[in-house]
Amino acid sequence: NTAIEIKTLLNPKNLMKFLLEVEKSLKRERIIKWGPRTLDLDVIFYDDLISSDEEIIIPHPRMEERLFVLNPLCDIASYKLHPILNKRIIDIRD
Repeated sequence: NTAIEIKTLLNPKNLMKFLLEVEKSLKRERIIKWGPRTLDLDVIFYDDLISSDEEIIIPHPRMEERLFVLNPLCDIASYKLHPILNKRIIDIRD
């Protein structure tokens, strides 16, 4: 797993649509819901935005329960403050 930080002019919904198109172009298979994936691109944070829109929830729900998200996120943004939990990523992980 890995995490990247990007700068974009896309709004969160359009960014998610773009990521889904990338997954599709790389032949991602959606076989088992919540099962293993060949590729999974997600928006974890979008600045400090909090959104519960049905198309995209930000920050990503349940990210704080997933070490496979938190570990790579700590590599690039360990001191980022989670806008809902009000904790740094490194503190959530540890």
